[in-house]
Amino acid sequence: MHYPETSEAASKFVLLALKRTKELGISANPIHFTVWYEYFAGKNSNLNSSVDALMSIDGKLDEGSCTDLNDRFIIAGANSARDKEWSDRIEAVTERLVDVLTATGSEAEEYGAALKTFSGRI
Repeated sequence: MHYPETSEAASKFVLLALKRTKELGISANPIHFTVWYEYFAGKNSNLNSSVDALMSIDGKLDEGSCTDLNDRFIIAGANSARDKEWSDRIEAVTERLVDVLTATGSEAEEYGAALKTFSGRI
């Protein structure tokens, strides 16, 4: 997760998240708190749309729903970003390996040709 907010903005989101968990009567544990922090930060439009839809049903969001939202929109997003980072790293290493193997293959061919020439002269 990436949180570039200023300390003033982050403090505002913290207070709003704590207030909302209290209003809903759910614990402000890291999972529930993070859902509401992300919601008030407004950077996860899919999360916000889902929260708004769930809240429009009966004006409440229980702990189970918060956990589901966390899994779907926060954890999955973090895993996706981490997976992309690893994929990019693996691709870069693979490209370097191909380059090295190609260069090694060319050098081996040149060495073989040099041995043939040398053995022919002997």
